[in-house]
Amino acid sequence: MKYAFFVAGFVVATSLAGTYAWHKGLFRANDDEPIVVAGGSLDFASLNGWQKDKTDLTGRTAIHNHTNRKLTIGLIAYNNGTPAVKLLPAGQMKLEIAYCVNGTCNPNTPDDKVTVWTDSNGKKLSVSNTNPLHKIGEEADDATAHSSTTISHQYQPDFKINQIKDVINNPNNPYHCDNGKCEIVLVYHCDNSGNCK
Repeated sequence: MKYAFFVAGFVVATSLAGTYAWHKGLFRANDDEPIVVAGGSLDFASLNGWQKDKTDLTGRTAIHNHTNRKLTIGLIAYNNGTPAVKLLPAGQMKLEIAYCVNGTCNPNTPDDKVTVWTDSNGKKLSVSNTNPLHKIGEEADDATAHSSTTISHQYQPDFKINQIKDVINNPNNPYHCDNGKCEIVLVYHCDNSGNCK
C-alpha cells in the first residue's frame, strides 16, 4: 500500500494527517531531490536512485546515488491517536524505523529496524536494516540494474511501521504509527556547484 507519490513540479505526501503539497518554489527547487519513505510497504522513492553499499558485506545498506547533496528539510507524518507532522531540521539526520508484524512489537526489539541517516554534514544519505531476511542493499543493487528510482523493503505482507525515532533531535519521544500509516519526506539539496554525485 503506497502513501506517497510525485506530481510534476510538486512533492505531494498523503497520510492520515491529510495532504501536503509543496510548490516548487516553496520547499524545493529544480536542484532538490525529494525522498519519500512510505508506510505499510516501506518504499524508498527518489528521483536519482540508490546503489548498494559495496563496503557492507551483509548487503543491508543502500546509499543514495548523489552523496554530495545535503538534507535541507524534512518531515515525519505520524498518527498516535491524532494525525500530526514533525518537521526535521537541516543537517545531520538519523531516523530509526521499528518495522513489525502487524505493526505490533516491542520497538526496542522490532522484527526489523530500518535506519535512514546522513553523515555529520547532512550528506551521504543512506538506508540500512537489521533483519538479514529482508535486505535493502541487495534490493538497491537490483533496482540500479533496472534503472529504478524506488527500492522496497523485502518485507512480509503483514509488516507495518510501529514507530519512528529521531535519534539526533528527539531520541526519547518516538513518533508512533497507528496501523503503520507513517511516512518520512526529505528534501536532499544540491548546491550551486552542481557537483552532487
